[in-house]
Amino acid sequence: MVRPSKKGGKKVMFYLSEETIESIKISSGIHDLSMSGYIDFIISNARLSENPMKKLKIITSKKEELQERVRGLEIEEKKAIENASKEHEWQEELRKQKPKAIQAIMKALLRNDTNLAQEYAKTWQTRTSTPAIELISEAMSKLKNSGV
Repeated sequence: MVRPSKKGGKKVMFYLSEETIESIKISSGIHDLSMSGYIDFIISNARLSENPMKKLKIITSKKEELQERVRGLEIEEKKAIENASKEHEWQEELRKQKPKAIQAIMKALLRNDTNLAQEYAKTWQTRTSTPAIELISEAMSKLKNSGV
């Protein structure tokens, strides 16, 4: 009767020469292990004795790969920051244009030329990214506030 494995292993059948089996029996007895325990011991030692330089090269290559990805992300971040800065500058430029638009619309309204005021508002709408009706209403409120 086969006793179950305590470490969650599973049964595997190997075909070994009689000499190898006898060698495993003798060596496992010397180390006070079962035959399967001794084979596990041999494999564990083989893993430990792997070439550490090979492992180091693998780790180094993975590290370089990750560093390359980080550099790529840093470049993307830099571009995004530059684009955000340009967008901010553009928005600032549009804000500077809005008072000019309102002044032009106010002049047209002072002359009682509503058609010209509408044309100005539509033209300045594209330059300032502000709806034409908002420009006209702001110009009218400034005229009212100034008492003209």
